Amino acid sequence: MFTLKTEIYKKIFYSYISCIILLLIIPLNGTIKLTEMYFGFRSDHLIHCSIFIPFILLSYLSNTIVSTLRLVIAGLLFAAFCESLHIVIPYRNASIFDFIANCFGIFIGFMLFILAKRLAWINPSNT
Repeated sequence: MFTLKTEIYKKIFYSYISCIILLLIIPLNGTIKLTEMYFGFRSDHLIHCSIFIPFILLSYLSNTIVSTLRLVIAGLLFAAFCESLHIVIPYRNASIFDFIANCFGIFIGFMLFILAKRLAWINPSNT
């Protein structure tokens, strides 16, 4: 059963996906210094990681994917798709380290999702 809340989450989820793809496509022309180090990590890896953290929760809340295993698989596939998109864009470079950072963001998002379910902050009746 779809509710108004589910439809709103679905719009948020698709907007989130669109923003990620848009960020991958537009040239940033050095607006962010990607080689600076924070907490022992390059800033671009931290950005990659943080961008992918909401994927699992937004996907679940939008009822796009409800199986826990499918959430993780979809997140990892989306992370791989985003990094492989860099191969076909001339002013972007694909990197295995960026892909690992994407996957780490999915993993953190999944851990936060599990924590939120255990604390009953989210449940199937929320959607």
